[in-house]
Amino acid sequence: MKKEGLLLIVLPIVMVFIGLFAGFYFGVYKTAVAVAGCQMEKALIAPSPVISQSLYDEKKHQLKLTIVNPGGMPIELLDKSLVLKPANAKRQPVLIMSSIPLNIVLPPYSTMELDLKLGNTTGFVVGDVLETTLTYMLPVSNDVYAVVHRFEKSSEVNSQGYVKNALGDNSQKTNQYDKMVKEKSKK
Repeated sequence: MKKEGLLLIVLPIVMVFIGLFAGFYFGVYKTAVAVAGCQMEKALIAPSPVISQSLYDEKKHQLKLTIVNPGGMPIELLDKSLVLKPANAKRQPVLIMSSIPLNIVLPPYSTMELDLKLGNTTGFVVGDVLETTLTYMLPVSNDVYAVVHRFEKSSEVNSQGYVKNALGDNSQKTNQYDKMVKEKSKK
């Protein structure tokens, strides 16, 4: 009787442990499959380039754009167009430079700096607005998309000697994203 009593106590305990182990195993498996599926879906979300910062270099007459690709697909930057709108329309006419080829591929989850040479912009004064349009394509479509960024010349200069955008920039908004991109690139 003692063996039967011991068996009646031990058998349910063993069954509970087998059930817990099996439940844990299948739960972890289902969670891993779900996470992998979410990562695949995230990688397939079509990205759009984000211009996180724009600065103007007066000595080189160029606009420096910091462009972020927040998605899991490469972005092909096709061309750029620039429109310079003076603060005072009587001072100088609107300057338009369009469809200047870029042909740059921006890898997934990456950041790059793009220097846009503006030519002779000695008349570029505080209050003038420079609109930059970047056209791009995604590998999943033949459609062409565009992103427009406005830069208004300010009197503020940063520590590196670049003129800041009077409209502000997105650098504070994308700092957290930039940290994430750097962490992913280390892996």
